[in-house]
Amino acid sequence: MLDWLLSTEGFVPRKACGAWTPELIGLHVGSDFLIWMAYLSIPLVLTFFAWRKKLGQYNRVVWLFAAFILFCGFTHLLDVVMFERPMYRLGGVLKAMTAVVSWATVFALIAVVPRLMTAFTRVSDTSFTMPTLDALQQTTRNDEVHTGITRYIVAILASVLAVLVRAMLDPILTGDQVFVLPLLAVVYVAWNSGFKPGLVTLFTSMAAVVFIFVPPEYSLMKTRVSDYIAIGMFLFAGVGCSLLGEDQRRQRSRAIRHLAIAQDRQRELEELTVKLAAAQQKTAEALAKLDTFGMNPPLGLAIDDPEMRF
Repeated sequence: MLDWLLSTEGFVPRKACGAWTPELIGLHVGSDFLIWMAYLSIPLVLTFFAWRKKLGQYNRVVWLFAAFILFCGFTHLLDVVMFERPMYRLGGVLKAMTAVVSWATVFALIAVVPRLMTAFTRVSDTSFTMPTLDALQQTTRNDEVHTGITRYIVAILASVLAVLVRAMLDPILTGDQVFVLPLLAVVYVAWNSGFKPGLVTLFTSMAAVVFIFVPPEYSLMKTRVSDYIAIGMFLFAGVGCSLLGEDQRRQRSRAIRHLAIAQDRQRELEELTVKLAAAQQKTAEALAKLDTFGMNPPLGLAIDDPEMRF
């Protein structure tokens, strides 16, 4: 495997392709090398920050972001090497790994940003206070209370249903519009269950549709560039729909929570009103007894007002 990755057989160095001049080669090589050095330095800073601050579960986001930058840097380093050694196989594998880490970072950030937005406390129109780590973790725990395996079961069932309906319509559609029903399933699941279940529906339905309906059928390796573009557009649209559904779900949950709080406060207000009426009744009865005693005392009464007048 290592020999295959490092082999340059069948390829020529990049500098042999086109009218490369020493100046142009120096510009590309120098720029890519400086970018690689910067990309190598940023993960070191992020790693030091995560190690010193002990961010708990938020360390994962920092580590993923550091790995993403590191992989991007190595793609620039490999561009430098390509001028002399055309290791395009290694370059392809490295880019594939960078793509995986990049999307893992995107999903991790998307999951964390709403919690950060919720945890931030607004103190004025132009300034914010940074929440403590305890507040962030408490917000995360509160969000995780609402997660459950049921949402993911519904996500998988929705993707299966979309694929089955598409299979029933395939004799009429003959291979066209293969991503419409899966995208509709993603929209529904994300709106109903949130971002992560929407991603489950997205990837399961995408894998099934690509495997069954996109020619050549029953293979994940496609021959047409247009098919890969369509798959990429479906993936991008599905992630966007999952984000919109997550935002809608959070807004709906927030509205329901605020309504429940308002109802609880209304009940408390009604209870306080009843207690206040009872207290006023007791006070009125006590004042009536006092007035009765003052008008009909068994003894003479001497009264001084606040100015000590007899």
